[in-house]
Amino acid sequence: MSDSLANKNLTLLKRLHPSLYTIIAPAKVSLSYAPIISKSGALSLSHRDSMGVKKQVYSLYDPIAEASRHLESLEIEKFTNFIVLGFGLGHQVTELIKKTS
Repeated sequence: MSDSLANKNLTLLKRLHPSLYTIIAPAKVSLSYAPIISKSGALSLSHRDSMGVKKQVYSLYDPIAEASRHLESLEIEKFTNFIVLGFGLGHQVTELIKKTS
């Protein structure tokens, strides 16, 4: 996220939710994770480890399709309740909501 976009988000957060702002504002930006735009145009994420090796966390081509394929392998239609541990960029949760009532 660009600095200007982050600053705009923080300014809005400070106005709408000051107590949440006081928790989030001091957080340091991670230098090891970087958002990137995938070939499909959806947001993806890369990680650079302590040795400088860069790896993709999500698909560089289509992270939303990747999330959808992953959910298909879980047979989610058999369940009515879901527990999500970690949100990431939200692609899996968005696809889960689309595929369930």
